[in-house]
Amino acid sequence: MPLRRRQRWAAWAVAITTLNWCVVDTSLSAAHGVGVNVAFNLVALSSVAVPLATLTPWLRCKSADAPIADAPSG
Repeated sequence: MPLRRRQRWAAWAVAITTLNWCVVDTSLSAAHGVGVNVAFNLVALSSVAVPLATLTPWLRCKSADAPIADAPSG
């Protein structure tokens, strides 16, 4: 798992694709007057943005306590 390995591209991939989806879908929904979907998109965006924002310090810190990828559970 790329996020478990602290690979920054994975966080960027989640952020960019989510933001792209939200901007396109929200603007089309607003243009067609579907306010319920606009509200849903804003809630969905915040439910992804808040955890992603809390990940940024963790992604910057490459300490010895980083989880080992694909470690056997025994």
